[in-house]
Amino acid sequence: FAMGGTQTKLTGRPVVLVVGGGYGGIHCAKELDKDFNVVLLDRKNYWFHNVASMRALCEPSWIDKTVVPYTNLLKNGHFVQGECSEIAPHASSPCGFAVSVPGVPEPILPHYLVIATGTSYAFPGKVPSPDAQDVYTVFKEGHEAIKASSSILVIGGGAVGCELSAEIKARFHDKKVTLVHTHDAVCSGQGLSSKFQAKALRGLQKAGVIVHLGMRVNLEEDQQILAASNSRYLQGQRTVRTDKGEVIDTDLIFFCIGARINSRSYANSLGPAIKANGRLNVNEYLQVANTSGRVFAIGDCADADNMLGYYAGFQGETAAKNIRAHDKGSSLSAYKKGAPAMFLTCGPEHGTGQLPVAQQVVGSFMVRNIKGKDLFVRDYFGVLNVPVPSGGGESGLAAAANEGHRSESAVAARALGLKAMGMSEETAAELAKGGGTVPSAPGQHLT
Repeated sequence: FAMGGTQTKLTGRPVVLVVGGGYGGIHCAKELDKDFNVVLLDRKNYWFHNVASMRALCEPSWIDKTVVPYTNLLKNGHFVQGECSEIAPHASSPCGFAVSVPGVPEPILPHYLVIATGTSYAFPGKVPSPDAQDVYTVFKEGHEAIKASSSILVIGGGAVGCELSAEIKARFHDKKVTLVHTHDAVCSGQGLSSKFQAKALRGLQKAGVIVHLGMRVNLEEDQQILAASNSRYLQGQRTVRTDKGEVIDTDLIFFCIGARINSRSYANSLGPAIKANGRLNVNEYLQVANTSGRVFAIGDCADADNMLGYYAGFQGETAAKNIRAHDKGSSLSAYKKGAPAMFLTCGPEHGTGQLPVAQQVVGSFMVRNIKGKDLFVRDYFGVLNVPVPSGGGESGLAAAANEGHRSESAVAARALGLKAMGMSEETAAELAKGGGTVPSAPGQHLT
């Protein structure tokens, strides 16, 4: 049983509840596991490595490298699959807030709360399904859709849209791939240099991607397109027009647009701390504004840095360090915002990078060797203490889906550990079974 022990050595230690098991959440939970009673709550029974998802859509052998079970992340704490339906003020909670989970009779009252709810995004950047087995199905279906198409339109020229376009061309040379982006440069809005953006554009064009910048697809002209813009993709022969008069014939459309902050769980309780875009206002120590100092926010839902996975990881480590310091009554450490940086792959062999030092722009050799070959798979499987699957099937997915969360022995052991954290027997039992997961619309999370 690898889900954590019975908390004997941590009896009496504060409970830290991490809501959201993305890039920031896993780093924070793991950093605190030795010293605190950690509960990691996520609506999915797997960790999704979205950095590799664009390649997985084009190369099915990569699908199980996007899904990692939470099984081995925590040695003492516990992963619980469940939906965070509400984060609300609570006078009896040590941190001042309670977390409600559907199906669990009482709210969780942690000593420290870390909000890491992340964002929802279009497929293949994110997959909303809570079940790992669904990942294999939707990626295989998407792969078959690409194989059956001849002219693919990608709407959105951020990192996901650029990398998806290039991965398709790298795997399917005969496909016509068109990328449309509303801004005048790819990867806009990340503070990246014009030199990086120009080099990235040249890389896409050299790969054979047709790129249209500074124009919008007139979604309103086709109600099917408009209705599908929140789903995975849209198949079928159609002619699409842009606001600049460009006419594009396509039979498959991907919507790489519209990242949405998963703020629903705290929208009614943290209003003064929520910015217009849904992100939480945090101070230099990543504490949420207007709270007790025991509530932290990290990753995409926190207005601390650009919305990138490795920034979220750094924030998770900083929040963990500050929780440890707060518990000891020591000084907290300020999070140091990273300089704009990115490694943008253009298929497995090529890409463009911007280093955080002096905005230095690098080319394919460095991007290929640092990111392109492996897409950080070994790094993140290592964080979660799981062997990298060999590929070619559902091995990683099966590990996530069959990791023993629902077995009687696993549930009993986890319930014992949660009860040792001070939860009632009934609450511990319900959480141990996985809490509740509220069905969501495609691309929408309650958290």
